[in-house]
Formats: sequence, structure tokens, C-alpha cells
Amino acid sequence: MQIVLLLLASGLGGVSTPVAAGPGAESGPAGAGEPVTVAVEELIVRLGHPDWAVREDTRRRLLDMAGLKVETLGALHRRPVDHESRLALRQIIEHLYYRAWMASGAGFLGFAPLIEDGLPDPQTGREVVGVVVREVLPGQPAERQGLRSGDMLVSLDGRSIREVLAGAAASAPSGGLRPGRERPAEERIRLFTAEIKRRPPGSRVRVRRLRVEDPARVIALPGEVEVDRSLAGCQLQVVRIAAPPAWGGQIAPGTPLAVTAVTAVEEGSAARRAGLRIGDLILGPAGQAPGSVAGPEALEQARASAGQVFAIEVVSLKDEELILEIGGRPVDMLNPEDLAEAQASFAAWWRENSGEASLRPAGRGGTLDLAWRSRSGGAAYRGGRVLP
Repeated sequence: MQIVLLLLASGLGGVSTPVAAGPGAESGPAGAGEPVTVAVEELIVRLGHPDWAVREDTRRRLLDMAGLKVETLGALHRRPVDHESRLALRQIIEHLYYRAWMASGAGFLGFAPLIEDGLPDPQTGREVVGVVVREVLPGQPAERQGLRSGDMLVSLDGRSIREVLAGAAASAPSGGLRPGRERPAEERIRLFTAEIKRRPPGSRVRVRRLRVEDPARVIALPGEVEVDRSLAGCQLQVVRIAAPPAWGGQIAPGTPLAVTAVTAVEEGSAARRAGLRIGDLILGPAGQAPGSVAGPEALEQARASAGQVFAIEVVSLKDEELILEIGGRPVDMLNPEDLAEAQASFAAWWRENSGEASLRPAGRGGTLDLAWRSRSGGAAYRGGRVLP
């Protein structure tokens, strides 16, 4: 794999244009350093400045300097005489190495997912497997293109999420799930992440999204009439949905919960006259937390203990297709497996080009040892979470 080694965004002049490293990069980029300008050497000296703000500004300027090669900085890593400056320079070199390592293009959307069974499919009236958006990362492609916490994705490019996971499992090196190493829920997240990761940045994916619409409607039913009579002519089914942001005062956005889905409604029936439509979700008795009562039997029990009027809260489920553009994964959001592979590659390159052992023991993972945020990322590494 050919790795492009360069720094993005110009901060200083006087350096060469971007240069690509040679092939054969199993252990990372290789090649001799080139002469550097006085400006670069002066910046390296400033890494030892007593003022923290000056040191941080120096790090950012080195990271942003266009065309500076990582080999060049590697050749200068012995220049600083104090340990802290050498460590700071080494961290910059490592960060640039990872940025180049990621240049091959791992697809990224930028949200925390949960794979959930039992989501409703308004088109078929059946339960399906879906991807719940638990959290969107600020500034990343998912947020920029309108995804939010509580959204539910039920297909990619016309394939159900169950089919997507099965395809990712079949192509995984291990042949699918890894019993004894991870719980199935974690493995399914990894499989979905692998599906997004294999798509190059700039490519597009067609997704089908379900979203709970606000506000809720209140439907008043006669308290003395059983639910199956007052809502006669409809089919009800317990399903799971994800809480939208509007419920944040009661339930955290993206939290899965059980509700009652309306999967069929006969024209002219009592249910239709009451205002129910196919795809509606009955959240439970009005005034109670959504999901506290789910299913016909539970609703009937709540009705029996109510007064003369039994009111229920109902929301609609918006079903739409979106075209999402896949972004690139920032350096500071590497997934654990990617990070371990990148660290091993850097350790081998560092030993070969510096003659020093890596500061991190071989084979030992961890978070990036960077004391600042990536200029290309915007958010800190998420502590071992797997993010598509």
C-alpha cells in the first residue's frame, strides 16, 4: 500500500511540495529526510519554550505546515536536548504518520450506533433489525447531513440491516462472529462499522431512516369501554423504537424502549374514527413516560384503572430515504483495531528510521498519546468505542 506522507493546510512557507513515500509500506513510510528550512528548525527549538501557549502554537504550526515530510522530522528528532521537547516532537511525528496511514481512506459517518431488534417497518408491518443512532459527533458527516439521536436506519442501498450484517460477517477475516471474545451486540456494531469503513470517502450510500415525529397527539377513549372495542378494526404490535431528542426531559435521546405500533387499520373502523393510522405508535397513557405501558393487554389494564376518560398519546413514524455522503475518518477517531494496527506500523517504522525502541511496548494498544486535538478531527478519541 502506498502511503502519502504530507501535512495538510499551509501554516508557513518555504517548504517543499507534498511528496509521496515509496511503496512497500507494511511497516510504514520509508525514505531519507531532505534538508529543511531554518523556519522548521526554529519551530523545533520552540517546542522547549517555557510558555505552554507557545509550545501548543508550535505544535499546531508544525502539524499545519504544507509539504513537510514525516521523514524530515524523523531525522531531526534528536535535535532537542530536553526530554519533553523530544517527546513533543515524537508525538507530532506519530500524529503525522497516522494521518498519512489513514490517507488510504476509511469511510466514516461519525455516530455512536446500537444494533436493535424489533424495530417497526411501516411498509411491511413486521419487526426488523435496525441501527439506532445513539449520539452524533459534532461536526462529523452524520451531523452535517441531518442525522440525529433517535434516528433508526433500517436499510442500506436497498439491503436490510440484517442482510448488511450477514454480508459483513461472511467477508470478515474470522468468518463472522467470534464467540467467547465479544458479546453479539458488540460484534454486530463492529460488522456494521466495517461496512461503512470499506466505503471510500466521497462515496454515497442510500439509507432508509425512521424518525419519531413530534409532537404527540392525544386521543381520548371512553374509560368504560375496553381498549379492544374502542380501537376495534386495528392490529397492534409491541415494537421497539429509539427516543427522539424531544423526550430528553424524560428519556435520554437514542434510548431504546417498547411501544405499541399500529400495523393495520380498517377503513370506517372504530380505530380509524378515533384517529389511528398505519404506522402510528401508541406511547402509552397520556401524562406517563413513553414506553411505560406497551401492548394491548397493558393498555387495557391501564384503562381499567382510569376514570371516565382514558387518553393515550400517539406519535407518527416518518419513513424516508436519504443519500448520505461518506466522509473520511479523522486521526483522533481511529477505532480500537485500526489504532492497534497503526501503532504497530508506526513502532516498526520508528525503530527502523530512528534506531530507538518505541515508547509503547509492542502489541500494546491504547489511546493516541497526543496532548492536543487533531486539526482534522475536532473531537477527542472516544475511549475505545467503535464508531462507524
